Amino acid sequence: MDKVQFSNLPQPPTRYNDDRIIGRFHPRLAYLEALESLAEEINHYINTTIQAQETVVTSDYSKRLRALGDNNESAEQAERDATDDFNEEMRTIKAKRAEYRRLYYKIINEKKKLIESMRVNRAEEDFVKQKLDSISSLHPEAPDRSPRWNVSSIFYLFLLICTIVIFVVSETWPWDYFYSWNNGTTNRVADFFLFFTHIAIFVFVGFPLLNSYMRKYQYSGLVFSLLVAAWAFLWTILWRNLWGNIEGGLPWERDRMTIYTIIAALYGATVALVVFSAILGRVTLIGLVIITFFATFWYNANNYLCLFLLRGVDYAGPNSVWLFAGSFGIAVATFMILPGRVFASRKVAWVDTAFIYRRDRLPSYYSNVFAIIGTLILFVTFPSFNGAFAPNAAQFRVVINVIIAICTSVVFAFLASRVFRGGKWHMLEIQRATLAGGIACSSAFAQGATPGGAMVLGAAAGLVATISYAFFNPVGEKRFGAVDESGVFSYAFLPALTGSIAAIIQTALVAHNRYVFGNLSYLIYPLEGSQAGHQAAILFISIGLGLGGGILTGFLVWLIEWGLSRLTSSPRVVSYYSDEPNFLVPNDFERTIHSDGPLPVESDTQFR
Repeated sequence: MDKVQFSNLPQPPTRYNDDRIIGRFHPRLAYLEALESLAEEINHYINTTIQAQETVVTSDYSKRLRALGDNNESAEQAERDATDDFNEEMRTIKAKRAEYRRLYYKIINEKKKLIESMRVNRAEEDFVKQKLDSISSLHPEAPDRSPRWNVSSIFYLFLLICTIVIFVVSETWPWDYFYSWNNGTTNRVADFFLFFTHIAIFVFVGFPLLNSYMRKYQYSGLVFSLLVAAWAFLWTILWRNLWGNIEGGLPWERDRMTIYTIIAALYGATVALVVFSAILGRVTLIGLVIITFFATFWYNANNYLCLFLLRGVDYAGPNSVWLFAGSFGIAVATFMILPGRVFASRKVAWVDTAFIYRRDRLPSYYSNVFAIIGTLILFVTFPSFNGAFAPNAAQFRVVINVIIAICTSVVFAFLASRVFRGGKWHMLEIQRATLAGGIACSSAFAQGATPGGAMVLGAAAGLVATISYAFFNPVGEKRFGAVDESGVFSYAFLPALTGSIAAIIQTALVAHNRYVFGNLSYLIYPLEGSQAGHQAAILFISIGLGLGGGILTGFLVWLIEWGLSRLTSSPRVVSYYSDEPNFLVPNDFERTIHSDGPLPVESDTQFR
């Protein structure tokens, strides 16, 4: 009996190795996979090779019988000999089959025992962990309160002081207390401060909750979103003043701040939050501050080109906010790691980081609940976000169309998610693709569209975002190593692109008319008949500036982080997608443990 090819039965591991990153039962998992592979190989051998041998023996026996002559004594003897040979060969084949089946069932029993032992070990491990946590809670470790001034802290303080000084020098108040940019004018849905309140909730409450979906990155998702929004809010005010003075020419003047100013600053904060969601869990504090600084700079440069020079209609920012932020975020996320992948040492491959931290990137039940609360807040405040700067004659249409479009995108996102996810809903799509209608309807389309048109746009945006989440995101991550953590391409870029294209088409059809729903056309589309061409131009400019600015910023962040890691005498341990490096976490926090090989350090794996 030929058992040589099945002699590679794996031996059980000599010790249990706890590994929370590669897998809790890494050696036993390898043994389990080997058993499954061997069982499959034996089963295949039984069903193919042994079955083929049986077929050959039967065929030879039939041929010998057909070759016999007339019924005489020699023919009868030959038939008996053939039958005896056939029975002997069949007994041998059956014995071989029985032996291999016994080996097969032995492997299956070994597999069952291994799985049961893994369950017992895991229960014992969880029990011991609970006891250790309860003991450590009785004598908690005192936090280290000694001040630590490193390069990041000094850089952060320097930027903060510079920002305060520039504010003192450049900002002031208008002389007229009854100022239209503070109080609004007639034919408005609400005054500016009410819009500011809604959009502030959108930015400072909704987005932080939406970015808290990673199970071990909830502190960071919430707190860093607040930090990013605050920095971006302040810097957007300063960049607006810079570009406003460039537009006005010399002599330069101090900016007279109004409610309108701080609402505009919230749009810049939204851009920075969208960019942050693309690099969620993969950026240090110094990198985050640099990215926020340049994101607001390029955002305001894009606004200057698209709104001041080209006079595009972009009140709620389909191009300047969502399309630009999506392009910028994708480019930053890619070029933060691309140089490292190209120039990195062969000793630590880039795929190691993505594989090791794959469990930490996943959400938990409660983190998904927090994120969906953020979705609900964004859903409620989206009409104010899109309608705050809409023209007086069209503001009520914008608000109503946004409500209709976002409700329709919710319905179609639920439908598409259930269809493309095997009859179940995927929470990431429910959290983000449902908002696609609000993003798409932030374009000029909302000012001159009927409610039916808003429904069509919302349905298209919801479908596009969900299909992208279901198909494009997995392909991009597996084949190209894409690092779009929250799917910015799916929930921001594609819906904004859909809305911008719809706005170009709709503007080309109605802007040449004298009236749009009873309003003079030039009040809604300042360039009237030529408005569609300008809308197409600002679309391409927003994408181009977003990609270009993102590439430069991402490479700059990688270069600074690489340089700092080389200057540091003792590289510190990197821990992606975890609150532990930046926060005092409670005792029940699941810490990242590496038991296979060395810990990754900044000099080898940072931003890879």
